[in-house]
This record gives sequence, structure tokens and C-alpha cells, in this order.
Amino acid sequence: MSPKEALSLPRTSSSPPSEDYEPQKKRGRPRMDDSEVIQDSATSDEAKSKIIYRRKYAREYRERIRADLQTKEEMRETLQRVEAENRQLKATLESLKAENSRILTSLIQSAVALQTVPVTTAPSFFPYHLNFNR
Repeated sequence: MSPKEALSLPRTSSSPPSEDYEPQKKRGRPRMDDSEVIQDSATSDEAKSKIIYRRKYAREYRERIRADLQTKEEMRETLQRVEAENRQLKATLESLKAENSRILTSLIQSAVALQTVPVTTAPSFFPYHLNFNR
């Protein structure tokens, strides 16, 4: 069986690959290190600089993507913390509003109760200038 035939056959994950199956080989030249590319006499200087530039750009791009993903994860965690703190602060605010309402209601009831207490007249033994009921 050829490798193409082996790839076209449906294969379950539990069945091992056939004995004559070979994984596809990578196309193109094998990749050389940057130092090997620079020392390679078969490659022109222009091609060398393009290869090095592309590799450098690809490395920087991958690093930028990794940094962006890390930043995104940190921002997601920060957002979750802020949302949790926001929920807690809202709950605290609601409890303080309820407590404030109870205090105001109690204060109003106390004020109403004080207004309904009858004021007694001043005793007659007060001197005339201090008697407020006249």
C-alpha cells in the first residue's frame, strides 16, 4: 500500500498505522541555522539577507503574538477581579442604603414621638419673668 492510499483509508484512532506507511516528508530544502545560512556558499548574498530578514521578522512576530496573548490573559484576570470587586461594592452599597433607610425611619419616628409628648405648664413658683406660659 502506498502512503497516499494509507492516507485515503479511514483509520480509527485505536488501530496502529500499517507497516509500510511512511509519514509525509517535508518539502523543500532542510532548514539550516542562521549561521549555516550565512556560511552557505551556494546561496547568494541577496538570498541570505532575505532569509535572515524573514526569520528575524517571524521571530519578532511570534514574540509579539506571545506577548499580546500574555497581556490579554492578564487583562482577563484583572477584569474578573474588578468585576468581583464591583459586585462586592454594589452589595455593600445596597446594605448601607438599607441601613441608612432604617436609621432615617427610626429618626423620623423618634421626632414624631417627641412632637406628640404634651408640654407641661411651668410651675407657679417660677418668678414672673421666667414664666413662659403667660
